[in-house]
Amino acid sequence: MANQEFAPDRSYKLTSRDRRLRIKDFFERVLHADFSIKHFHALAETR
Repeated sequence: MANQEFAPDRSYKLTSRDRRLRIKDFFERVLHADFSIKHFHALAETR
């Protein structure tokens, strides 16, 4: 059950990281692209 007494903090400021991630997410949705950093390379399929 959701907390009915919740009130957002009006003095909250987005950090530069939050801002950057929101912009990245916006462009990913609009362009249907994946801009995430991957720390691996896909191996070629062997048959």
